[in-house]
This record gives sequence, C-alpha cells and structure tokens, in this order.
Amino acid sequence: MATKNDSDRQGTYSANKSFNFDALDKLGYAKSLSEKRFHMYKMISNSGTELIRRRTNEDVKVTVAGSRGEGMCVSCDSDADVLFIQRNVKCTDTFISDKTIAVLFHLDFENVPIGYSKLQLMSSDNCQFELRNNVEFLTNLKDALVERNGEKYLRNDMPTTLVFRNDRIGWIKQQSVFDDITGPARTLRVEMPMLPDLHVSLDCVLTFKCEYPSVVEDWCKRERKYSWPNKDLVERVKTTDVLVVPAGCKGSPDEELQWRISLTLAEQELVHSFNDIQIKLYAALKMLAKHELKPICENITSYILKNLLFWTFENTDINNITKYTFDETLIRILKQLKMCITWKYLQSYMIPSKNMLQYKIFEIEKRKLIQRLNEIIYENRSVLITCPVIKQLSHLSSDELEQMIAFRELLEQEFTAVFWVSVNYPELTDKIWNNTEEPIDVLNIIVDKVPRLIRRHNQKELFDRLNSISKEALYFCFVNGIKRGYHKS
Repeated sequence: MATKNDSDRQGTYSANKSFNFDALDKLGYAKSLSEKRFHMYKMISNSGTELIRRRTNEDVKVTVAGSRGEGMCVSCDSDADVLFIQRNVKCTDTFISDKTIAVLFHLDFENVPIGYSKLQLMSSDNCQFELRNNVEFLTNLKDALVERNGEKYLRNDMPTTLVFRNDRIGWIKQQSVFDDITGPARTLRVEMPMLPDLHVSLDCVLTFKCEYPSVVEDWCKRERKYSWPNKDLVERVKTTDVLVVPAGCKGSPDEELQWRISLTLAEQELVHSFNDIQIKLYAALKMLAKHELKPICENITSYILKNLLFWTFENTDINNITKYTFDETLIRILKQLKMCITWKYLQSYMIPSKNMLQYKIFEIEKRKLIQRLNEIIYENRSVLITCPVIKQLSHLSSDELEQMIAFRELLEQEFTAVFWVSVNYPELTDKIWNNTEEPIDVLNIIVDKVPRLIRRHNQKELFDRLNSISKEALYFCFVNGIKRGYHKS
C-alpha cells in the first residue's frame, strides 16, 4: 500500500513520462547487460558441469535457469535455479530402444493432469541397472521404483542424485546447508566467509531429458499474426530439450508418481530473444509480482506473469511497443492479468491446454488481488515507485548509484571467475572447494589470485570491472556494498 511519502514522490515523478523505463535502465535492465549476464551464467553452467564430472561419478549437465540463466537478475539476493540434467536417463512418449542410455522411461499420460506425466520403466535389455560410471545413482534410482498394475514407476520424492547429498567435505559444504524440498527443488544455502549478511542460495533440481516432440511441434505450428516469435526463433526453440522435473500436481491421485513437463530451456531461448523494451517490461512485471502480488497470493509468481507476457508479445506488433508506450503496455498487461484472475484462467504459453491458474487462487485472495491491481492500474505512471529497489533508487545520488551497480557487477563477475578458474587451473580447485583451513584463506584466494588469472583471459570481455580494479579496492567494494545493502533487491 502506498504511503504519503510515496504519493509525494508519485507527484514528483508524474511529470516524467518515462520514469519507469528510465529507472529500469539505470538498474541494469538493458539488452546489452542482459546479454552479458546470460553469457556469464552460461559460462558458470559449463564450468559447473566440468567440476561435477571431476568430483563425482555422475554424468550430469549443469544449467543455470530462472532469472539468472535468462540474464534478468541484477540483484544479489535472488535465488539461482540450477538444473542438474542426468544424462544416463531418458524419457520418451514412444516405446523405443536406445543402447546409449542406461535407463529409459516411458511417458505415461494416463490419468494425470495436463502438463504432467508418470515415468514408467521400459522393459528392454538396455534398461537394466548395469555397473556404469554412476552406479550409485543407478542403484538409488532402482530403489525409488514402485510397482503399480504390474509396471514399475519412478517416485518423485526419493533421493537419487549424489549431487544433493549433504556431506561436510570441504569448506563449501561446511558453510552450507540443504533446506527442505519445496516443489521440484532442493535449496542449498551457502554463507560467505567474512560477509555474514551475504549468502548464495541455489534451488537445485534433478531433471531428465524427454523425447516428446509433439509438445514443442504444436507450439511451433501455431498460426501467428505478428512478428514475434519470428521463424528463426521458432526453429531455435524447436531444437531445445524438453525436460521432466520431480513435482506432481498437488492434491491429485498418485501425486508422488507425477513428473512435470518442463519447457524451461525453450522459455529461456524466448527471453534471450527479447529486445530492450521487452526486457524492461519483463523486469517491471517481476518486481510487481514479487512485491505486490505474491504477498497476497503465493501462486501469483513471476512465472505466471512471464507466460502472460509471452502471450502479449505474440499478439502485439512489437514495433508499436516503444519507450513512449511502455507505461501503456504495462498497464494493458496488468488489466489482462486482472481479467485472468477474475476468471481464474490463464493458458500456459507453451502448452495452451493447461490452465495455469486452476486451483491456484482462493476467493478471498482473488478479491484482494483485484483490489490491489485496481490500485496499481490507477497509479499508472508511478506504478513501480512502491517497489523497494525503485524506492531505493529514488534516494541514491549518482555516485551512490554507480557504487551499487559496480558492487553488483563485481560480485557477479567474481562469482563467475571462481568457477572458470576452478576448471582451467586444477591446482586451485581443491584450494577453493576442498579447503580445510580457515575460510579467510579461501577468501584471499578468491579476491587475490582469481582476478589475476582472469586478467590473462578476458573472454568476451565478461570481466571488464574485475580486470580494472585492485585487490584493495575489490575488498572495499564488497564490504562497503554489504554495509549499504546494495546486495538486496
């Protein structure tokens, strides 16, 4: 709810017809910066994959998804969604044989909600649990099978992957703890040494690849009136992997046997195609979802608004969405959201037969959401001023704003550099990840040695700030940034 001070600021900013757009631009929501963040987290994904292969016996591919993987995260306190794609398992909607895969599952869509499947073990010779590289994972997978009507199905709530085990080997493990499982994810929180107010939070999701071409082909063949997505983008989406994640539809029969069909990688490709205006609209909706709508109803997430945004872009001439129509477009999307909430109906963008709001909103929540949306829509051009990060921006001087941006970029570049150096300089891997000495020793390596090594290999100019700062200035930037709360959104 807006306060009197907020109202005063709204009056001040009402004369600035591009206030929301300009504020988002200052915070780093620009196409060029989004591209840079996307490539940084792609580098982290590749480095993470290599590190896990070296440190475990599992054939896992790591992919950073969510806001960070999309290049949309500018704050430091947002969780990172990390997919661990187990490559010795495949799921398919046809009965096939694939001797390159240790375990094959058939996607069983009978008596499950739209967008979900049960995983039925296929009874071909190559599906036996042979002694392969990741024998412990395969043994755990076997233990997670249950029998139904003479067939074996995989439960979604059993521990299988070694990646999520909570051992205490090495400094990272000693400073970390796994939270309870929520949905498909298990959250790992890692506290930073000497920076007690800062922690890294990873939502870790085990996932399998699917051969389920029809779900993407239906989307690709859809008739479209306007230019987004264009033909090249449709073809790129067509080549992305379909996944399943361990989450059933709450309250449905056999919930523990259901796995959700995930088109995360396709959606990531769509977001990566966004132009500067589209990126800022997405950022604005994420802020409103987090600070205004989710506190009323936890099921109104940024993912819900992302799907609504996809529909908006598909059904709009993108050329008509400019800096000067930004507020008008944002309000139009919020009005559409209000209608969806009123009817409790929003089609999934990739799987239109799925209603994303079914069983998601109680009546009392619906009334409160509509009331708040009416207030937001009425506020019009000052729609974002109540969001904490925008409110913070309005109080910062130009120097303080530069310090905040520098802090966030340096922290992200340092984080990426640690992964890259760990892969390319094996002699430092154990010192960073398995250090048995004091955490301050690890911090010294991260702040001293890592930047020096990165300066030799400034790939894609991703580490521009890190390459131009001294060790002492880096320490000061981190400590000062934490003290001033620059890591908070």
